[in-house]
Amino acid sequence: MSPRSASVNEELRRRSRERLLQATVELVGERGYEATTLGDIADRAGSRADWSRTTFPGNGSCCSRPCTG
Repeated sequence: MSPRSASVNEELRRRSRERLLQATVELVGERGYEATTLGDIADRAGSRADWSRTTFPGNGSCCSRPCTG
C-alpha cells in the first residue's frame, strides 16, 4: 500500500478542520463560550482532543475562527 499523496492529506485535514469548526458553532450556540471545552468540540466532531489542540491551540482561536471566516 502506498502512502497518501500530499493533496489527499490536505483534503483530509481540511475536512477535519471543517468538522471541528461546525462542532464549535453548534456547541457554543448550545452551551455558550465559557461552558464549551476543546474536548467537547473534539468529541462532537469525532476527532481526538489532542489533534484539536494542535489545530486550534485554545478556545479563543477555535471559537474566533467561525466568526472571522
